[in-house]
Amino acid sequence: MRSIFLIVALMIATSYLASGQKRSRDAALNTDAKQEVMEVMRRYEEAYGQNNVAALDRILAEDFVFTSSRSIVVTKAQELSEIRSGEMKTESAGVDELQVRVHGTAAVVTGRATLKGVWHGQDFSGQYRVTATWIREAGHWRLLAAHASRIPQP
Repeated sequence: MRSIFLIVALMIATSYLASGQKRSRDAALNTDAKQEVMEVMRRYEEAYGQNNVAALDRILAEDFVFTSSRSIVVTKAQELSEIRSGEMKTESAGVDELQVRVHGTAAVVTGRATLKGVWHGQDFSGQYRVTATWIREAGHWRLLAAHASRIPQP
């Protein structure tokens, strides 16, 4: 009876230690993924602020979709075309208050964007609450979807 108790106790202890090691390993991988997403978010912000179509083409997923605070939905092809043609011209872009949540090969980033620019002749300068959904494809984080809501000015 005593040996059965010892065997069960050892099994429980081994299981507990193994699950703790897995949690530590998962936490480290999650931290690495968060840092990767923050870095690609920084590159996206830079490319967007510089109207860099080539960089944006690499960062945006093929089926990327953006929803504006005016409920306008824009695809990757439309976004890149508008930048190329000058219909959308960003003078500056900055993002802060970022929160990154990673779930396997997907990540959701929320934050505040401060933008200055013109879209179809209309000034879109201001601050926005943003949500961005990133996916990991072929070893790279790519932006799948984004939404921005203008922050009302007092």
